[in-house]
Amino acid sequence: MRALLAGTLALASTLSWADPVVSFDGGRVLYSRSQGDAAYNQNGIGYPPKGVDPGLWYAYDRHIRSMAESKGVDPVLVKAIIYCESRFHWQATSKKKARGLMQVIDTTASSMGGVSDARGLGNYDPIDNIALGITYLAKLQTRYRGNLIKIAAAYNAGEGAVDRHNGIPPYKETKAYVPAVLWMWARMNNGR
Repeated sequence: MRALLAGTLALASTLSWADPVVSFDGGRVLYSRSQGDAAYNQNGIGYPPKGVDPGLWYAYDRHIRSMAESKGVDPVLVKAIIYCESRFHWQATSKKKARGLMQVIDTTASSMGGVSDARGLGNYDPIDNIALGITYLAKLQTRYRGNLIKIAAAYNAGEGAVDRHNGIPPYKETKAYVPAVLWMWARMNNGR
C-alpha cells in the first residue's frame, strides 16, 4: 500500500496541471479543458472501468461538465470523486451520513447553500448533490491552490485534518482514498 501511495503521489505531482488549463482569477483557481481533450469522448467523460455499467458511468456527464465548467472546476476530478465516493449510486449513504453521488454531509451542504429536505441537507437528488459537491470542490481548489492531493484529502477527511497534517492525514480511509481518486483522474486524463 505504501508503494502504491508513493507512486500515485509522484504521478499526481507531475500531472497536476498537465492536461487542464489553469488560471487564477482574483485569488480563485479555475480549470478549463478544450473540447478535444483526451479525457472526453463521444459518450462523455472517460471510459468506464471494467465491471462498471456504462449507463451509470455516463448518466450525469452532461450535468457534471456544465456545472463544473461554470464553477471553474475540473469535470474529470468531479467524475473521479463520484466514482470513488459512490460508484455512481445516487442513493449511497455512509456511516457518517454522507449522501448521494458525491457523498455530501449535512455540514458541508449547509455551508455550500444546500437546502434541507426530509432526509437532510446533503440530499440524494443527483443534480443537487453534484452541484453541492462541485461548489465544495471549487472552494477546496482555491484554498489549496490547485494541489490535487490536498483537494482530494480535504474532500474525504475535511479541511481541518489536511491543515493540521499539511497534507494527507494519517487516516487509513484517506490514505487509500487519495491515491484512488488520483489514479482515476490520471486514467481519464489519458483517454481511458
